[in-house]
Amino acid sequence: MSSPRRNAQFTFAMKLQENREQAESETYREKVWGFFSGTASERVNPMPWAKFGVIVVMMTRWHTDDLAGRLVSRKVDPELAAYSLPRTVYRLPASTLENDPLGRKPGEALWPERYPMEVLMSIKADISLYDWEAEYQQSPVRREGALFRREWFWPVEVLA
Repeated sequence: MSSPRRNAQFTFAMKLQENREQAESETYREKVWGFFSGTASERVNPMPWAKFGVIVVMMTRWHTDDLAGRLVSRKVDPELAAYSLPRTVYRLPASTLENDPLGRKPGEALWPERYPMEVLMSIKADISLYDWEAEYQQSPVRREGALFRREWFWPVEVLA
């Protein structure tokens, strides 16, 4: 996660976390956030025609607290809102939901030539909802769910 010592007006932040293991590591998520909010963001210069530069974040949503999750949920101090950079979020799920930014109808595939709906539904049937929502729908859910937390349970030996 190194960055050359150059400034840019436009930059891409891609593949800052490459897999589920990295995304589920709080240490790694903090490392990514530190790099993005410090090193990467500080090196973006204003465009000649605008008062800000551009950072495009493209990533698979693996975790609710990943880089995209932090950026989307970030609250701006009302006193500083006028100085906050504008942002636009495009979420492109494999199987379309309501209000698709590409104008697709609900239930249509993102890339039907490569992954027709039949293939997507086959994948969905073979993986967990946790993986489907994160990797394919770009909408990660908490592993422990809303009612029960994973750490509340532990294996026990059953005596017959």
